[in-house]
Amino acid sequence: MWIFKNIYHFLMDKKIPTVSGSLAFFFLFNGGSFLFLYIILANFSPYSFLNLLLNRIEEGPLKEFIAYLFQYQNALPYSVFLIISSIYSASGLYYHWLHVAELVGDVRLNLSLSKRWIAVILTLIFLLVLYLITFISAFLMIHFYEISFWILVMTMLLIFLLLLYASHILIVRTFHIQKIVKGMLFTLVYFVVFSAGFLVYLSIFSNFKVIYGILSFIVILMFYIYVLCIGMVLGLYINCKNLEVWKTIFQKQ
Repeated sequence: MWIFKNIYHFLMDKKIPTVSGSLAFFFLFNGGSFLFLYIILANFSPYSFLNLLLNRIEEGPLKEFIAYLFQYQNALPYSVFLIISSIYSASGLYYHWLHVAELVGDVRLNLSLSKRWIAVILTLIFLLVLYLITFISAFLMIHFYEISFWILVMTMLLIFLLLLYASHILIVRTFHIQKIVKGMLFTLVYFVVFSAGFLVYLSIFSNFKVIYGILSFIVILMFYIYVLCIGMVLGLYINCKNLEVWKTIFQKQ
């Protein structure tokens, strides 16, 4: 019982729920702009990763939401101003991670105008890398359909690990995987365990859409991202202050 008490006090002392809530908001806000840019780029692909993905998702609010989002966006005309503003908005997520670095690493960073240009360039690079991963995955899934499910699983895992690695090198400010592997593994296990429990919850309360409507799916999605952000921030603390975290949690009061 005292371990859970220590975890609670650690979360509150470091204001991790507040930081995670802010990250969840910016993931939805800036991530929406990034998703919009990815949809535009995906329109030029001869292979539809979306259709292959939807074929693997059971009927339900998640499938309806993704299909509607992509199909609706594909029918919209795009302007240069809209694309530029979306790139700028998507790059804001880099800035917010730098603010997290200040809180987790207890350092003061110089957030100058040059950092904004770096954020824009990194956003475009990450967008192209993500597009390349999904393009290759769609190509493999079409030509090796018998193992398409495992290709899809590995694609999702690779994207998640890429996101984790990118977030950790921003915080720890090192490219050496050995120095960030503990926090990454913690976040990955946290993600798998919570996602499994979350899927069980959705299967038990599968009629929430009928009772509360499609808005309930958005609320549940926001809560899901929020709890995942808590795991990501905890993983960052494990990498930056490894001994302090474990001593604080497992030291009997």
